[in-house]
Amino acid sequence: MSEKVLKVWAEIKEGVFNSAKVYLLKNYCEDILAAYRLKINYVVSQYLRHLPSHVAQLEKDDLKEIAQLEFIESLKLWNVEKYESPWPFAHEKIKGAMKDYIRYITKSNPASFYDWVTEASYLYLVIRKDEGFEDKVEKGVQLSNAMKVLSERDRNIVIAHIKDDLSFKEIAKIYKLSESQISRIMKAAVEKLKKALQTVSQL
Repeated sequence: MSEKVLKVWAEIKEGVFNSAKVYLLKNYCEDILAAYRLKINYVVSQYLRHLPSHVAQLEKDDLKEIAQLEFIESLKLWNVEKYESPWPFAHEKIKGAMKDYIRYITKSNPASFYDWVTEASYLYLVIRKDEGFEDKVEKGVQLSNAMKVLSERDRNIVIAHIKDDLSFKEIAKIYKLSESQISRIMKAAVEKLKKALQTVSQL
């Protein structure tokens, strides 16, 4: 291909790609959604697993709709040259949109969302391993008491990971520790909380 042709292509390719995306979304939007529906639904179902059961039930349909809308929006922004497939980019956009939605509704109207949410309640989602255990724990008070077994630093690290959704890498930078150290702190903290909650539930 001549240098002249390459130069012309470099000038028009973005417009060509954008026109193609607009055409496909306008005429084949439902077909595109159908092709990716299983993947989209899987991402939603995985995210729902990290929410309190009644919250997941309440927000499930809205999150599915948000995921589909965000998928379509991600196609409009899809860099064809950078990503051969639209899915890696769309996947991250969908997860981000769902997290933003949950954060928004908890901040805008927390009472109607779930009135028992405390920092400890988020930890409950992590340490609960069997369904029967939920019935043994009076959510807020006992969880808050159980949190007292942790040092202030460990408590803040666990909350940062579970509630604030920070990665081990991000937390490690804040506390000037390695990722492996943060991981060990998390595991040890969860074990302490399990034991504390089991003790309280037997009283």
